[in-house]
Amino acid sequence: MNEIFADGISGVVIANNVVRIELARLRPTGQGDQQKLVAQNTATLILPISALNDFASQLANTAKQVAERAGQEAGDAAAAGEGKKKDG
Repeated sequence: MNEIFADGISGVVIANNVVRIELARLRPTGQGDQQKLVAQNTATLILPISALNDFASQLANTAKQVAERAGQEAGDAAAAGEGKKKDG
């Protein structure tokens, strides 16, 4: 199995019942103070269009779990901060 890191999606193309999702990585370009990050295509995820709804559903569920976890961590941090104020 190949693992590919991507910073984001640079494009999506649907043709002939196939979805192509272009994945991009940010790479530095230029030198010194002129250095900038530029997105470069790194790989293409190719899915049959029949799999798109399941793929999108799984991504949406994952995004929901991440948001819930972030909310829990923020709540834990706030509670820890309140405990420090009461102790101090």
